[in-house]
Amino acid sequence: MSHITADLRSVIEAAPDQTFRAIVRTVDAPSAYVDQAEQAGLTVHRTYKLLQCMAVSGQGEALLRLAEAPWVQSIEPDKTVTTM
Repeated sequence: MSHITADLRSVIEAAPDQTFRAIVRTVDAPSAYVDQAEQAGLTVHRTYKLLQCMAVSGQGEALLRLAEAPWVQSIEPDKTVTTM
């Protein structure tokens, strides 16, 4: 089962060779999966232990492959968050 958001999937499928930034939510501590994400061709910029996720970048096709990993809970676009 794919765990990638529909909006991100459609953008990636239109340009699979483009570089994307994403948040990968993991089933437990993200540090346990850094090597696997890097082996998939992604760059891990940061892990967030409390949120159980990692910030990554890489080609869209690598994100699509990673979405099938059993330890991936979800993949969503990395967006800027601001306060009011």
